[in-house]
This record gives sequence, C-alpha cells and structure tokens, in this order.
Amino acid sequence: MRPGGRKEVSDYEINGNVRRELVMRGLDLGELRYRCSGGAVELTGKLIFKEPKAPYQIIKELNLLEQAIGAIRGVKRVHMEFEDWQHSAGKWSKTVEAEEEEKKKAAEAGETTEGKS
Repeated sequence: MRPGGRKEVSDYEINGNVRRELVMRGLDLGELRYRCSGGAVELTGKLIFKEPKAPYQIIKELNLLEQAIGAIRGVKRVHMEFEDWQHSAGKWSKTVEAEEEEKKKAAEAGETTEGKS
C-alpha cells in the first residue's frame, strides 16, 4: 500500500487497461505487442487499424493513444516504437520502409488493373 492508503496498481492491471484502450481505438492486436514493467508501458510491432485510416488520422490516433495510456492509473512512462511509424522531434511519420512498401503495393495494384483492361 502507498502512503495515504492508495493501493499500488499492478503491471497486470495496467496491461489490461492498455489492451482495453488499444481495442477501443480499433487497433489489430495481431502484430502489435505491449507490456508493462514497473509502470513503464512499451508498445512495439506493426500498427494496423481494423478500419483503413489516412496518415493524418493515424498521427492523431498515435498522439491520443500516448496521452490515454499515460493517463492510466499506475503508468509512469510510455514508450511506443513501431515498425511502420517513427517518432522524431516530437512528430510521428511513416518509416521509409513503410512508405516504400506502400508504393510497391500501389504499383502492383496498378499493373493488375492495367492488365485487365
């Protein structure tokens, strides 16, 4: 118990609250990993939303997600490091690899639609 009679929040409870937040925001948990140790929450993996979102919407969601997880009782620190998004100088952006993959998929889709004409 903490001073003042407040009960310490376990990492297990924090993980449950983080999972709830991720699901509420429509994130696919298949390629996303999260864990908590000593109140420090870490999210890694690939960021996939169940409903397609534009990059500006994803950036907004990432900022809101970081705030929401940081507001969970017992969380002391939030670290988010994704394969397809990077945080630099206080801003989120797609990684170079993710942009190249997106361009490749668009080019392949263009080839398949051109061949059907």
